Amino acid sequence: MTFWQTPAEIHAALNDAPPVLFVASVLFDVLGRATRRESFTQAGFWTLLLGVLGGVGAVVSGLVAEDTIEHGEAVHRAME
Repeated sequence: MTFWQTPAEIHAALNDAPPVLFVASVLFDVLGRATRRESFTQAGFWTLLLGVLGGVGAVVSGLVAEDTIEHGEAVHRAME
């Protein structure tokens, strides 16, 4: 048994983290400005960086998964 079954499942797993990390980054930045604590500002930067890297991973895995999924009219409508 493999941990990941298909490229589409990898894409689905990587797809949810970047938006959450972007929201967390904004919240850390707001907390950093409100409390003037450098640790919150640093957490905001690193969370933003992880969100960007996760976004790149989601895009790359989506491009790979695009070639492995049968495309019908319903799938094209869902992607748009």
